[in-house]
Amino acid sequence: MSSPFDQHANHWWDTQGYFSMLHLMNPVRVEFIRSCMGSLSGCQVLDVGCGGGILSEALAAQGAHVTGIDTSRQSINVAKEHSQQTKLNIHYHCTDLSTWQRQDPLPKYDLICALELLEHLNDPLKLLQSMKPLLKPDGKVVVSTINRNTMSYLKAIVAAEYILRWVPMGTHDYTLFIKPSELIKMARSCGWQLEKLKGMVYHMCSQQFSLDEDVSLNYIAAFSS
Repeated sequence: MSSPFDQHANHWWDTQGYFSMLHLMNPVRVEFIRSCMGSLSGCQVLDVGCGGGILSEALAAQGAHVTGIDTSRQSINVAKEHSQQTKLNIHYHCTDLSTWQRQDPLPKYDLICALELLEHLNDPLKLLQSMKPLLKPDGKVVVSTINRNTMSYLKAIVAAEYILRWVPMGTHDYTLFIKPSELIKMARSCGWQLEKLKGMVYHMCSQQFSLDEDVSLNYIAAFSS
């Protein structure tokens, strides 16, 4: 099973490299999740598209029981190795969500996360629908992605890829960006209701992200079943 992220897998934990922006973004992602879930201690969490485990480790450090899945074998290997170094008990598997939800007995989760993933998929609704049988009746889904508008094209592609070189050219496809209204519509078709929506805004001076009402670029949303 191959993935376009295979070639960059060895850089997952390089805070100055290919995934540096994810490292900077991660504290506010965890802050948002905690604001929705309260205590994460004992929560059963599925991290879809976990990559090298940046989010998975942060949630496990909060006391969550985390399972991370990704289609990149190299990324999963990096995640496993790093969790051994940090002594965090995280269950990583190289698989996709459609395969994962065919288990018997079927695992159920309090929280399913898919962060910075949907903007790389041709059919994001299919991924969300695959989450439904895995979610507990009172469970939550947290998704983050990139809005689709002129400003997001200029910032996420022209600036981030071609001018500042924060990420390699070709990382994003503008046509796959998702407006919040589109994401909410997809979630409603799954039977979920929007609980919270926030923008994740990057501040150049401090080189930090903060949660904001501005959802014009990166945003994160929580839905309840």
